[in-house]
Amino acid sequence: MENPDQARFLEPTVETPGDREQLLRSFRLVLRLRFIIFPVVVALIFLASLAGLARQNLLDTRTLILHAVNAAVVLGLNLVALLLVTRLRNIAPLVLFQLAIDALNFTFTIYKTGSAASPLAFLYYGVIVAASILVGTRATFAMAGICGALYTAVVLMEALGVLPHQAYFIPLEDQAPSLDWLALVLLFTLFSLFLMAFLASSLARELRRRQRGLRTANAELERRLRTMLLLHRTTEAMNRARSLRGMADSILGELLSFLDLDRALLYLASGRQLRLLTVRYRPSARAATVRSLRVTIPLRADAGLTARVALRREALNLRKPEESPLLNVGLAKRIGMNPCALVPLVVRNRLVGVLGVDRSATCGEIDDDEFRLLQVFANNAAIAIAGLRKA
Repeated sequence: MENPDQARFLEPTVETPGDREQLLRSFRLVLRLRFIIFPVVVALIFLASLAGLARQNLLDTRTLILHAVNAAVVLGLNLVALLLVTRLRNIAPLVLFQLAIDALNFTFTIYKTGSAASPLAFLYYGVIVAASILVGTRATFAMAGICGALYTAVVLMEALGVLPHQAYFIPLEDQAPSLDWLALVLLFTLFSLFLMAFLASSLARELRRRQRGLRTANAELERRLRTMLLLHRTTEAMNRARSLRGMADSILGELLSFLDLDRALLYLASGRQLRLLTVRYRPSARAATVRSLRVTIPLRADAGLTARVALRREALNLRKPEESPLLNVGLAKRIGMNPCALVPLVVRNRLVGVLGVDRSATCGEIDDDEFRLLQVFANNAAIAIAGLRKA
């Protein structure tokens, strides 16, 4: 189960399944980029050595061993992360662990190239930008703080003699650094790290907002297109139908498929009562139950929810039917008691029938968008049924 604290730390990138998929894609991309960035940094250091800008012992045995161990550890962890990212349900710890490994790796590189005299402090920017892409604003500033703390610790430990100074870039090692110089370097480096965190998180937040808006717009367009296709298919089915039952079976089947319902029922008004014309179940239900149900409901206010919907000409979305005092218990025992919706079929204020749909409790309630679609669907069905009954 996903840890709520980690989810909040990773906000706002894991609010929806679409956000999670985007996080996975971004994380894989960052992992692959590490296989490029690390060798490039080593190559730059080596080229600086060859150009005479650094001390000439990069290729001695001790330095080679240090860089080999560092490379093996970092790239090995990247390989493990690439394997785990597809298997873990909650990738928050893996994301944060990889960012911390990057910060430690770049701190080691900065220390080995002169600490405060190293021009490679900009490598921390990569960690901060990756954090802004992969995690939320708070985590981005947290990573900036971690990078700043690591850099400050190395510089201060060198100044206090706890760590030996690793001179590398010759032009930056002409004079022994003074305390004022060290303080200035720390101040500007820390300021640049938090400025980068602010800019990167603001940009990433805006990009996520626009991406989420685009995804929402696409989903809405797709929903409207599917709705239009549903109405088109049901209109065709109504035009082809030669009998009420045939038309009802066809259009209810389309509705079941479109909204992923468990069952749809069509009642027709006949005098002072409603008579169940047909029932359609989802394909997994037993076909033998489709024709076996026989229900007649008197059009009285005390006859239950279906009769009440018919008399008042008002649609009803019942999310918890067991809590309704108007429930017809006897009928509920026969047809079930699941989250349901009832929509009257009315033409020119004349009752044609009632459309009822339901889902089992495990499939969830009928939401507001689905309920509105049912009402549009019922209007078209009412016109078609009225026309077919007159023919």
